[in-house]
Amino acid sequence: MLITRLGVMTLILTCTVALFLSSYNYADARIAWSDDPSVAGPTVSAGGAHTCAIETDGTVSCWGANNFGQAAAPTGTFTQVSAGANHTCAVRTDAALVCWGYNASGQAVPPTGTFLQVSAGQAHSCGVKTDSTIVCWGDNTYGQATPPGDAFSQVTAGGSHSCGVKTDGTLTCWGYNAYGQASPPTGSFTRVSAGSYHTCGIKSDATIACWGYNASGQATPPAGAFIQISVATSHTCAIKVDGTVACWGDNGFGGATPPPGRFTQISAGGQHTCGLRPFGAVICWGSNAWGQAPVQAGVLASLAQVSAGDLHTCGIKMDGTIACWGDNTYGQATPPTGAFLQVSAGDLFHSCGVRADATVACWGWNPGGQATPPTGTFTQVSAGYYHTCGVRTDGSLSCWGINSDGRATPPIGTFTQVSAGGNHTCGIKTDGTVACWGDNTHGQATPQSGTFTQVSAGGTFTCGLTTDGTPLCWGSMSPPPAVALSQLTVGEDHGCGIETDGTVVCWGADKFGDTEPLPGTFTQVSAGTYHTCGVKTDGTVVCWGNDDDGQSGQPPCVLCVAAPPLDSDGDGWSDAAELAISKGALIYCAIMRADVNNDGAVNALDLNLLSRWYGQQVPPAPARIDQNRDGVINSLDYNLLASAYGHSVTECP
Repeated sequence: MLITRLGVMTLILTCTVALFLSSYNYADARIAWSDDPSVAGPTVSAGGAHTCAIETDGTVSCWGANNFGQAAAPTGTFTQVSAGANHTCAVRTDAALVCWGYNASGQAVPPTGTFLQVSAGQAHSCGVKTDSTIVCWGDNTYGQATPPGDAFSQVTAGGSHSCGVKTDGTLTCWGYNAYGQASPPTGSFTRVSAGSYHTCGIKSDATIACWGYNASGQATPPAGAFIQISVATSHTCAIKVDGTVACWGDNGFGGATPPPGRFTQISAGGQHTCGLRPFGAVICWGSNAWGQAPVQAGVLASLAQVSAGDLHTCGIKMDGTIACWGDNTYGQATPPTGAFLQVSAGDLFHSCGVRADATVACWGWNPGGQATPPTGTFTQVSAGYYHTCGVRTDGSLSCWGINSDGRATPPIGTFTQVSAGGNHTCGIKTDGTVACWGDNTHGQATPQSGTFTQVSAGGTFTCGLTTDGTPLCWGSMSPPPAVALSQLTVGEDHGCGIETDGTVVCWGADKFGDTEPLPGTFTQVSAGTYHTCGVKTDGTVVCWGNDDDGQSGQPPCVLCVAAPPLDSDGDGWSDAAELAISKGALIYCAIMRADVNNDGAVNALDLNLLSRWYGQQVPPAPARIDQNRDGVINSLDYNLLASAYGHSVTECP
């Protein structure tokens, strides 16, 4: 069974030890930190039959089985959480530990002191202290709670044994060793994951070594280079350097049959596995008997991924469905039903997305066949002007639609990402170099040398992100800022990127305020033709730039810049005198915002449109209906619209 879940998160490696770890569905859009300190970023922790995660405010939420109180999280703020078989442990923001749940062996009574990381096992727990020593507590029948006195960078608590990575890279294990699961090989390792009766680790050369019980082949890893590994009860999964997942071992419930495509993190449970897609989509496969990861209340107000097109925007909600808003003249903002992994709003009037089964669906304008995708499975799709391109699961490219200038004729080879622009296309090969094809009038299809992690094709230019985070552009585009970025995106003639601190920086033409990003920290940003949208770290979506068709959350008050300033003295406030001077600009902005249907007048038609979306959130409700931009359509918006009722835009200065 393939189950989808979308969220701004990564998954945790704590599912390796549970007697009752039979399933979990999909993870919520919560933020937590992994048992594996080498796995950076937000995570969720799945235990025996319950799941815990850290909210954006630092508090812990748990759901699922609670027969021992393992899902009854304490108050306070935390930096990391680990769900075990029937108990849970977490590191508080002051570095102290707290545990709750089943405590028959003392596994839920942590020691005092300050800790960097904690791992909850079957009936024992272990943590790495701030001085790099390990302390364990709980069941010690086999010595699994008696760690050596060395310095460690990571610890993992398994069924009845434990393992740790020393600061020198070597491994040490202790506890139950009937199957050799506590007898690690020699050599240098970067991480380790302990299951019930077998253990696996990634060596410094990126190859995998496993040891212990191997009745189902769970300790016989494939060859190749890997970046992350997760050990379950009787199967193991790992992410290859190209982002694809390999699983081996027991597959009775499908937990060892991963879907195609790229992942950034993997977590193997008892009879199921979950992985995180590059765009934030969480996919789970295998057993789902316990349902300990239901959709949590309120998460549907957030988006996991957003894509800004020409006059419309689309995003993937936390339940995997797509919401679109803005211009819908050709049906480009009316997505099909079902769960999706990724969505791309085209630069004109069509959209495409990768479904949960890895097939592609497109909708909207289709005169050149750009909305008629081929059959097969894909990992990513990009909708351009009159053509669309996608990366197939075997790494090859397919393009469809109008092929003027050769924009829909990709080169032979294997790719990790593709971006369809105006009349040209660019993609990143598996060796990190960029290839472009199509119109090259402005040099937009002549990429710079070097290795890249991402490429984005705009109207008559292209930008790429090098492996060291440096943005480079070619074609008719001003140079990007000299700052390190974690992600970039380009529109018609502007670009935006996320800096290492999470803030957004934009450059290029600023026709509608499209290079004036909103404050805050972001996880993803997408530039449309003349507007940009981004997913903030709390999962909410904000947009800025042109909003003629409601495609942007920013009202078109940038048109007021020609009027007298609202803050003449620069003190950050608009006092009575300044408001009097700038009255014309205020009225103009109010009327522009209240003219919901953009017909030049504020009248009953606008009230009707507001009524239609009353009680909705933005998005998927059209952004311009939200008069006060508080994210909700309610009586406050009615009042603001009513204040401009009867006015005409032509009356404004």
